[in-house]
Amino acid sequence: MVNRLPCCLNAVHGSIAYAVALVINWDDHFIDVVSNKIDVSSPLEAELHGLLLVVALCKRYAWDEAHIYTDCQVLIKALEVRQCPLWHLSFLFESLIEMVNDVTGLSFA
Repeated sequence: MVNRLPCCLNAVHGSIAYAVALVINWDDHFIDVVSNKIDVSSPLEAELHGLLLVVALCKRYAWDEAHIYTDCQVLIKALEVRQCPLWHLSFLFESLIEMVNDVTGLSFA
């Protein structure tokens, strides 16, 4: 049973985004959090940065299985078909795909 729940949280104000990767377990106990402040061109870019943080946490802890939660259905669908939703975010999206491929058993919801 997977006992970690990585979540991606984002807030965007103008061109500044705050991306947060929060990890709790099934018992609602805190495991870790990582945050980043970045300049972005869109909320979708902020979501990508957030997912990069979450997947980086999974890699750091060498978790072989994790369910990642995000409210960005556009990115969930893009990850399913491995196709970047916006061409100008291709570099970030390809970085995310490479990281996802390095961690087995990730699922996104």
